[in-house]
Amino acid sequence: MFLHGFLGCHLDWKPYLKHFERDYNCIAIDLPGHGKSQMYELSELLPLIPLKSHLIGYSMGGRIALELIHSYPKYFGKAILLSTHLGLATVEEKRIRHYEEENIIDRLKAAGIKSFIDNWYAKPLFENAPVPSYRYRQSPDLLIKAIRKFSLAKQQNFWNSLPEISPFSTFLYGAGDKAYKETFERLLKLDANAHLIEESSHAVHIQNVSACINLIERSINAYKRISNHLESIR
Repeated sequence: MFLHGFLGCHLDWKPYLKHFERDYNCIAIDLPGHGKSQMYELSELLPLIPLKSHLIGYSMGGRIALELIHSYPKYFGKAILLSTHLGLATVEEKRIRHYEEENIIDRLKAAGIKSFIDNWYAKPLFENAPVPSYRYRQSPDLLIKAIRKFSLAKQQNFWNSLPEISPFSTFLYGAGDKAYKETFERLLKLDANAHLIEESSHAVHIQNVSACINLIERSINAYKRISNHLESIR
């Protein structure tokens, strides 16, 4: 199951579906407030997801994947988390983030969708990342609701749950993503399965599709081998 990031939609995963549909039943959805979706609760996704599905989530979608595997650990298989933040540790960090998110909302209200998206992708975070035209065909009002619903300021700190999450997770980050360099290095120090994707910044899933597909496939195959081994010795 593929979960896109903020401002994205299911179309972001088109090349991934083309590759993985040869061997897997693939699901790519528009998350709440994005693409053609209205707002809905994450719990409403569960009836749509076959048991032991693998979650592939990018950025906001990665944080949603973390929430799903943490809340329903026996429901899912492998999680591959691309450019994903694991949460803020202190009240002060969360206060600052809340202030930043409200500023983002104010800019979206004032600028309108086209100007907002143009400015958003002009950030160093998205250096050299293409901006698909379908980004502009979204509702500002729904995006504002999504910002508040999936606020990083409200997200729990998944660093505290890493020992439980890590054995079933692979983390991918862009080699040029300076904002997430510290996250990647911290994951390595904690012996998490983390990899750098060359020739990409934050939007790894768009900037280096082939490398992401290769690591996703390797991660799922490794999970399957381990699962089959454990099943055989029970």
